[in-house]
Amino acid sequence: MQYRFAGRGDYSYLASGNVLKHFTGMPCFPVRLTLELFGRAKEAVGRDRLRVYDPCAGSGFSLSAMGIAMQREIEAIYASDVDPACVEAARCNTSLLSREGLAAARERLADRGASAERLAQYDEAAAKILPLLAGEPPRVTVFRHDILASTPSLPEPVDFLFADLPYGIMTEWQTDAAASDPAERFFENIVPLLAPGGVAAVAGRKDLRPPAGMFRKLDRISAGHRLVWLLRPAE
Repeated sequence: MQYRFAGRGDYSYLASGNVLKHFTGMPCFPVRLTLELFGRAKEAVGRDRLRVYDPCAGSGFSLSAMGIAMQREIEAIYASDVDPACVEAARCNTSLLSREGLAAARERLADRGASAERLAQYDEAAAKILPLLAGEPPRVTVFRHDILASTPSLPEPVDFLFADLPYGIMTEWQTDAAASDPAERFFENIVPLLAPGGVAAVAGRKDLRPPAGMFRKLDRISAGHRLVWLLRPAE
C-alpha cells in the first residue's frame, strides 16, 4: 500500500516493550499502519481534533501509540473490551499519554528492580515521546463492554472508530451474545456511535466484508495478511 500520512520515519520509540507495555496473548497492530489510518480518517472527517474509540481495544496499544504520536490532533479516547484483563492492560498503556504517566511508569520500573539496560531502553524511547506530549492530553475513558452484545453508551459520538477484529489465530471473539456472524453484529453495533461525517477503520481477515447497504466505502487497504476498510455510515 502507499502511505500518504505516515512516512518511513523511525517509530521504534512506540514499539511494544519500550515504553508501551507488551501483554502476552494481546497482539499489537502495526504502528505505521495505525498512524496512516488515523491520517486518512482525519482528512475525511475534516476536524482539527478527533474523538476516537476502539471497541476491541485489547491492551490499548494502538490507541496509546495513536494518542502519543497524534496527541495534538486527538480530543478524546474511548477504549473498551469484553475481557477484564484487556481492560486493565488498556488502562496501563493509556496512562502513558501524559508526562506524569511516563514518569510514574519509569518509577515503577525502577522500584521493581529493572536492569540498567531496561531503564536505558525506557529512557531512550521516553526522550522521543516527551516532546509529543507538550499540549493538553486527550480525555481517556477505558471500560469493559461486549460490542457484540450491544452498542455502548458513550458520552458523545466519535469521529474515528478503529478496530482490529479477531482473526482466529492469536485471538478469538469473546462474547455472551448469540451471533451467527460476529463481524456483521459488530458492524451493526458501531453505526450509532459515529458522529455525522465520522469514519470507521476496521481491520480483519482478507474475507472481511461490511454488510451491504450499511456503509459507504471510502477505501479498501490490503496490508500483509490484513484487509482494512475505511467506512462511513450510509445516509
